[in-house]
Amino acid sequence: MLNQNSHSELYNRTCYEVKSLSGVKLISVLHFSPDMRIKGNRNLVSFQIFVFKKRILLIFLRDVCTRFPLRYIFMYDQCRMYKNLYLNSDRIVLLSNEFKESYIKLSGIKESSKLTAINNMLSFPYEMNNYQKKKQLLWCGRLLFFSQKRPDRILLVWKKLQEQLPDWNLVIVGDGPFSNEMKQLSKKLSLQRVEFAGFANPIKYYKESSIFCLTSNHEGWGLVLTEAMQFGCVPIAFDSFESIHEIIEDGKNGFLVKPFDMDKYADKVLRLADNFKVDYVMNVMNSMERLMPENVVKLWIRLFNSEMKCQL
Repeated sequence: MLNQNSHSELYNRTCYEVKSLSGVKLISVLHFSPDMRIKGNRNLVSFQIFVFKKRILLIFLRDVCTRFPLRYIFMYDQCRMYKNLYLNSDRIVLLSNEFKESYIKLSGIKESSKLTAINNMLSFPYEMNNYQKKKQLLWCGRLLFFSQKRPDRILLVWKKLQEQLPDWNLVIVGDGPFSNEMKQLSKKLSLQRVEFAGFANPIKYYKESSIFCLTSNHEGWGLVLTEAMQFGCVPIAFDSFESIHEIIEDGKNGFLVKPFDMDKYADKVLRLADNFKVDYVMNVMNSMERLMPENVVKLWIRLFNSEMKCQL
């Protein structure tokens, strides 16, 4: 039995009961990082943006509740859920091997033999192609205010770069409640050569853009990142979540920046843009081959077979 909804205590209890009555093997899957509630509520807004000051108090309170030692009070139910999930499941599948440490720490388990990891597969058919790249930065995602995606950061980065990269432009693909505020902020910062593409199929933009900018505080896996990379967008991201190290090997198929240093992020984009090479594009696409559906499916089949042998 595959429990794909293991963030739900009610759903978990149902699975435990079915396992107990039937004797079937139970594999539970976490589709997010175990410490999402902790890291996902940090650094949600820039204090430079004066138009949002009325909302900062609520964001500040959310941040405080996830810090030591308060997080063990506010996250007590989730920590207990993780421990029960481990005790009652035969295997737990995480999105990344990098998440094992945080799961162990939060759940309080003494051993981790039941933990394994299988990455998300690519979103689109994989093919090696010589995409004609423009001098273009790309940001893609939902435009939300209380969001770990932090779309405002890309505008602050572009403010630092637009005069130094006169031949380049920035495209923002996505829509959401924060769309109008993003346009207001762009105007306030006197930004040039910025296109708000709105809600659109991102494949066209992945194919033509040279650099993909991820500005998130935190991600579980970051599908938008691997989507961009499979089309040869060279990624730059903050080193702010564990699974990023299974996606980007710094300096080889992308670049990582210390969180959340905006000056260093802008400098990294500038250096890459000034010395952009076709080799970078090929390295990025090659690194995504392991996430092709057929390769990820093999890992699932191997896991199922191992549990079936144990049962027999």
